[in-house]
Amino acid sequence: MSDPIADYFAGDIATRYALTRDAQYQPALRAYFGSAAFAALLAQAEHGVRIFDRGALGADAPRNMLVLPGIMGSMLRPGLLGGVWWIDAARAANRLNDLALQPDGTSDIDPDYGILPFALDQTYNPLLLAIQAREDLGLVQYPYDWRKLASASCDGLRDAIVQTARVNGGRPVHLVGHSMGGLVIRATLARYGADLWPLVGKVVTIGTPHYGSPLALQRMKYHLWSGDLMNKFLYLLLDHATLRSFWGVVGLLPAPRGIYPVSDARSDTYDHPCVNFDLYDATTWLPELDTAARDQFQRSLDATHAAHVALHQTHAALDPALRARMLAIVGVGERTLARMAYRDPLRQRGMRLAFGEQVGDAHQDGDGTVTVASATLAGVETRYVSGAHGTLQNIPAVIAEVFRWLTDAPLQLATTPAEAVARRDLDGLAAQPGLYHLHVPQTVGESRSTTAARAEIQAQIDGGEVPEGVNLTRLF
Repeated sequence: MSDPIADYFAGDIATRYALTRDAQYQPALRAYFGSAAFAALLAQAEHGVRIFDRGALGADAPRNMLVLPGIMGSMLRPGLLGGVWWIDAARAANRLNDLALQPDGTSDIDPDYGILPFALDQTYNPLLLAIQAREDLGLVQYPYDWRKLASASCDGLRDAIVQTARVNGGRPVHLVGHSMGGLVIRATLARYGADLWPLVGKVVTIGTPHYGSPLALQRMKYHLWSGDLMNKFLYLLLDHATLRSFWGVVGLLPAPRGIYPVSDARSDTYDHPCVNFDLYDATTWLPELDTAARDQFQRSLDATHAAHVALHQTHAALDPALRARMLAIVGVGERTLARMAYRDPLRQRGMRLAFGEQVGDAHQDGDGTVTVASATLAGVETRYVSGAHGTLQNIPAVIAEVFRWLTDAPLQLATTPAEAVARRDLDGLAAQPGLYHLHVPQTVGESRSTTAARAEIQAQIDGGEVPEGVNLTRLF
């Protein structure tokens, strides 16, 4: 056995389930995930093995479906050093800040690290199983370096599409992206569309923040300290400066006015559904940074602004026949951060966070991370499901809808947010929650003191106990 954690993630879904049930691997996996999450993963594995035993595994299926995870859904490890750096928050706690990027946002803070994405994390297991169980759709995983702007992954995805088409004798390659994965797909098609669209069949985006998310703004402004105890753990380990160096996270900021839906770049007052200040001017909302840090952050804001403009312009010019090959699946019915605004914008005082409560209002309704306004694209078929951002890709009704779209079958998901909430397409998920997402109790204390919280966490690690669910942490 080499590194059991790396072995688990590097394997296909059959390998992951086999290792979960392997007595040699179980102690390491239980220590990594925590007892509650491991129990849920073991239930997933038993469920998957029953499918394998029925002979439903499409071992001979064509490899014609590229799946891209959301931000932080790709595991990261150094090319030359050992271990999984994102995310093994206990064993690699002292390496998390080594994930920082150079000021240009394109390379590691230390080039000798050679950090590489190598696998999709465990939250995609149910989707991967559903794909691998089919005979007509074959899975190709595409992890990418989410620390960088979506455009940084374009060349790699282009090569993967070309290679997949070649292996399949030129048959169409389908692209499915959850969250940021959808942005990587769109950025790649924007850059290499003339060469790639003839190779591509259908495209699906699931909960993709096409126009960004106020949650990214909240992370950049306030870091991770919150009532979410798993995020609190990362707050104690991941420096705010490291987080700001991730241009991929900055790239999820709401698009500038005039680009973000229903905003006016010509208005004399700052008109934007998400903010009442210029979020592309670092001095207006991060005045606490020193000059050097602010100038460095401004570079990432400028790059994000340009990326939003480029994607928007490319989509506006996209042939309607190509838009017709795209489907957006949008989550609704969850409490979603909709707006951050100064109470006194002139003096930059009193930042207020507003959460959407009204189903059907595109700027308030959402999946807990992305609003409806951001997740939809003009001229693209859109369907809605009631569910939370991090589990959308595993909801049985969503998986079935993806398959229907890729096989030209009639769609069945709701055509309006209100219909989705009324139908509660999560029924299939609620019946066996452990099979589709990992609900983990949070056991780190509720102390508001960072010093006390750090001491409590460190005591658990020193005692050989990984705080429950820490390695399942998602900031988005």
